[in-house]
Amino acid sequence: MNTKSLVKGLWLVDLRPEQSNCEVNADEVQNMVRLFLRVITMTGYSSLGSTTCPTCKGVGKIPNDSASEYIALIPLSDRRLRPPRTCVKITGAVLLCLVTLILLMVFLFPRSIRLSSTEPDILPIQAKVNVDAGTVDLLLENVVNITNYNFVPISIQKVVITPRYRSVVLQETVALPHAHISLRSTKSVNITAHLHFTNEPYEVAELCIMDRPYFNSIYVNFIFQVTAIVLWQPIEATLNTMQLVNCHPTINNTRTVSVINHFIQ
Repeated sequence: MNTKSLVKGLWLVDLRPEQSNCEVNADEVQNMVRLFLRVITMTGYSSLGSTTCPTCKGVGKIPNDSASEYIALIPLSDRRLRPPRTCVKITGAVLLCLVTLILLMVFLFPRSIRLSSTEPDILPIQAKVNVDAGTVDLLLENVVNITNYNFVPISIQKVVITPRYRSVVLQETVALPHAHISLRSTKSVNITAHLHFTNEPYEVAELCIMDRPYFNSIYVNFIFQVTAIVLWQPIEATLNTMQLVNCHPTINNTRTVSVINHFIQ
């Protein structure tokens, strides 16, 4: 028997004897009650003035008139509390944060700077030779190339030049160029230095006034110490180079030179 025939059978029987012409015994009433309960179970509660509870999977019911007054209670085991692809979204967010962090470390992590020199021979701006005192004073300009490997600009704060002739340390020069080098580029910085030689323990003055150019060039060891600022952090670089310095007092290089000699008045 289907649901429609059961409902139709209920309406064919009047359960009120005072308004019915036929007599209904107790067994028939009991059967009709069972049939009514069976109809309720099979047809659901929507046909009897109620709606299916959305949170009870069809087990409970709420009246139609007060359906808008209730708040749905979702159990913790309900799958609707677990949105689809939650794990995928969380994993993607974590990976995105990791990639961003790695990129920031790669591009913003301070890198070292490289120093180089492309001028092996140096002609002084001014050369003074005092044969009597056995001293040589040279004013020269040295060039150091600074390469910035960082992805951010750097600022050169200080350059220290320590010249050394053989084992003798000459006058140290400290320069504050305050130069700025753009990212991934190279810039040449000119530093003016003063060199003072004496005849002790080497006779440099006699070498500088000789007529042969071979003796006028002396090897000087220059040690450059550069301090730069990268993202508010100081970094240092050192260059040790050996360069030829011409100390002969001559005016052929259009430079201001002079000779202090007791033979020349």
